[in-house]
Amino acid sequence: MNDWIAALRGFWRKHSVLVLRASILLMVVLAIIKLGDEFQRLTVWPAPLGANDLRLLATAVQSWFAGVDTYELIVTAVYPPATYALLWPILGLFDIEVARWIWAGLTVAVLVWLAALFVRESGAESRLQKTFVALLLISMNATGVTVGMGQMALHQLALIIAAVLLLRRSRGGWGVDLFAAALMLLALVKPTVSAPFFWLIIFLPGRLRPAIMVVAGYLLLTWVGLAAQDGAALATLSSAARMGLLGLEDGARDAYANLHTWLGSLGLMRLNLPGSLLVLVGLGTWVFRNRQADVWVLLGVTGIIARLWTYHRVYDDVLLLPAMLCLYRIARTHDSSDRGLAAGALLGVAVLSMLAPARIREWPHPWDWMFKGEHLVLWLVMLGFLLMRPQEPPRSTAEMYAT
Repeated sequence: MNDWIAALRGFWRKHSVLVLRASILLMVVLAIIKLGDEFQRLTVWPAPLGANDLRLLATAVQSWFAGVDTYELIVTAVYPPATYALLWPILGLFDIEVARWIWAGLTVAVLVWLAALFVRESGAESRLQKTFVALLLISMNATGVTVGMGQMALHQLALIIAAVLLLRRSRGGWGVDLFAAALMLLALVKPTVSAPFFWLIIFLPGRLRPAIMVVAGYLLLTWVGLAAQDGAALATLSSAARMGLLGLEDGARDAYANLHTWLGSLGLMRLNLPGSLLVLVGLGTWVFRNRQADVWVLLGVTGIIARLWTYHRVYDDVLLLPAMLCLYRIARTHDSSDRGLAAGALLGVAVLSMLAPARIREWPHPWDWMFKGEHLVLWLVMLGFLLMRPQEPPRSTAEMYAT
């Protein structure tokens, strides 16, 4: 084993520049092809393929604020009332064709901001390294799918990371807490993506005020949403819970690599909700015990759990991005240790995996497992790796600044 490790380390030291250049070339080509096609899909493709998820959301939002019993008449309305209140400024006020372009502009801003943030947080020094880190986000297959369908995970990820870093690195104060709470509140537009990250809002600042603000804001938005419906509030909330559970069951059938899909394959779908709650409580316990750890380890672990704890489709694979950035940070700051070498090798496999076209999962069995099974095993290995020694002290300038 030691001989293999020594050989791998020697290969990397000798050929790292060549490997980075080849990786960047591949990632650039795929990013241009994928994002070019998916932004056209978001903005100009006709229905039903053009911005299909954004269209469904727009229909639900407009029906909701027209007083229509949305949960009874629209089978895809599976979100809680606060979601429709959060989306109303874009999808309720504007025609869908205008909203598509607004969403596209927001998506470009999110991609630019996240890429710049990743480069800064990575500690990358050379232009080659910085380009590689930026392309982790831009070239990822799931990023393109998210863009084309008009999904929300990228926007949520940006809001969550901004809120967590602000609370972790600032001195606090009412203004900081209020702004961070507002960011997290916006991120709760799709709770199945963002809810696990709420543990970071509770435990990382060292004070409960931001979390209380988020809860109060969400209750207020729920009231705003309920006020737009003609029915009784309790009846609407009951319908929201019912549709949410139905959405979990239906979504698990088309999704892959998540707790609900596994339970469904065993005929145990009745355990979907308690299983998810158990995972969520376990994550909260771990975050509390390791709340002083590197913030990117916490974000990486939470992102993987957020991808696994309930049903998700390929566009939500962007939740793995914090873990991939964390692997890069470990590989860079521990480049002379076995841990750093393992992180770099794991990152390399993750990059190749995340570049793979999602169409592979639609191939006939057993070829679909080339996509589904490999992704699942990789994510579990990444999770196990990040769970080891999360309290490890910082060694890079970026990490020293972070603390």
